[in-house]
Amino acid sequence: MGETVGLLLGMMGSFMNLCLGIKWFGIFGKDFWMIGCVLAGILLIPSANFFHDRNYYVLADRWNTHNPLYNKGYFRKNTRSTSCLWANVKGLYYCQIVLVIVEIPIWGCILCYRKIPPFFYKKGVTIFAGSLFWIIFLVWFGFRVFYAWSYNESFRYTEENGIWKPFSHITKYCGLAAYRPFRCSYFISKEKIRTTLRKLCQKNGYQFVDSTDMNGEFSDSYLRVKDGELQIFQVIQMSRYTEEKMERQNEIFANLWKNKIWQRYQTENISFSFLLCVEEINEELEHCLLNMQTVDQKKGRNRLVAVLKFDEEMKYPILEVLDNYGIWRGKRKYCEMRENFLELMGLNEKYNER
Repeated sequence: MGETVGLLLGMMGSFMNLCLGIKWFGIFGKDFWMIGCVLAGILLIPSANFFHDRNYYVLADRWNTHNPLYNKGYFRKNTRSTSCLWANVKGLYYCQIVLVIVEIPIWGCILCYRKIPPFFYKKGVTIFAGSLFWIIFLVWFGFRVFYAWSYNESFRYTEENGIWKPFSHITKYCGLAAYRPFRCSYFISKEKIRTTLRKLCQKNGYQFVDSTDMNGEFSDSYLRVKDGELQIFQVIQMSRYTEEKMERQNEIFANLWKNKIWQRYQTENISFSFLLCVEEINEELEHCLLNMQTVDQKKGRNRLVAVLKFDEEMKYPILEVLDNYGIWRGKRKYCEMRENFLELMGLNEKYNER
């Protein structure tokens, strides 16, 4: 109901801007200023300011740590839910407020005169008002582009204190992309997965470097250098997926980076693959990883994500390798990493969907 009211109010405000532009600027053939006035009216339409339900921006309006815009402090502090009219992110909201402040005296004068006042048609007033509408729209558009860029970039590369955070903002919905994840049954019990992978890692030239045990859950780290690239592989076992546990994995990776990697391996080209072994399939796992299935890549900081689901309802555990984001960007590197990962797991592409 609130969203419907907000949309109606926004459409009404936009329509009023359209009428204002046509009557004020259109009469004198000032098409450039009229277009600026009409475009500024877009700011009042909620769907233009929100990111949700717009391709892969489905998380961008959420007040949680999975949203990079929220983490970076771009959200307003005075609201805890999506407004029916006002934008949640600061830049777009301030542009809306400025537009409303500009239009209140304009419409006040129009209502008092019951028509557009004669002095509004003076050349200086027309140019000033038309320029103001264009400036408001262009600033709003600049913020819109910046927030979209920042959101997308966070899913490619996130860092804190100069250390990569590979377990933050892993997946997002794809736009136009090839949707071909790898999925198959994996005939190894959860009791044997740790020892089996240690043997397979050693066989494929990986060196075991670190291990962390946490209340029956574990995180094992392996690495190798191949063709000048540092390749890191991490096996994580947890009973239940939560964002807090994934943030803990960032801390584990930071310690690994500072103590085992940073000074020993002088390379800017790093690929990181991790296998997440989960015993319980919960809504958070489905929402944050399995339902989206695409991982964006960054040159020199590439990720491959796989989930091994040990669920009591399943006869055998299911292995899912999440797909690369996009048809072209990073696809070649993704295919290379996926081939290496499947070889490490004792599989190849012919096992897909089996």
